[in-house]
Amino acid sequence: LQKGSSASNVDPTKLAWLWECLEEMNDEDRALFLTFVTGTSVLPASGLDPPMKISSTSGKFPVAHTCFNALELPNYDTKDNLKANILFSIRNSEAMGFGMV
Repeated sequence: LQKGSSASNVDPTKLAWLWECLEEMNDEDRALFLTFVTGTSVLPASGLDPPMKISSTSGKFPVAHTCFNALELPNYDTKDNLKANILFSIRNSEAMGFGMV
C-alpha cells in the first residue's frame, strides 16, 4: 500500500506517523482502513488502480474518496491524535452514515 501511494501537501512527519499507525494496527483495523479508503477490505494482488493518494485537509477527521482511493488527512499535532482519529473514523464510518451504498 505504501509503496504505490503518493502524497501532496502532507508534512513528511505526519505521513510517517500514518504508516507507523497502519503497521501498529491489527488485521481487522487494517481491513477497515482499506475499506474506508478504497471501498474494499482486501488489497488487490496487482495493487490499487488508481494508487492511493494522500493529501492534507483542514478538518478534524480523515476524509476518504473511495472512487479515487484518496485520503485527506488533517494536520494532527501528535501521532497519538492521528491514530485515535483514524481509528475513530474507520470504526464508525457506517454509524455516521458514511458507509458504502
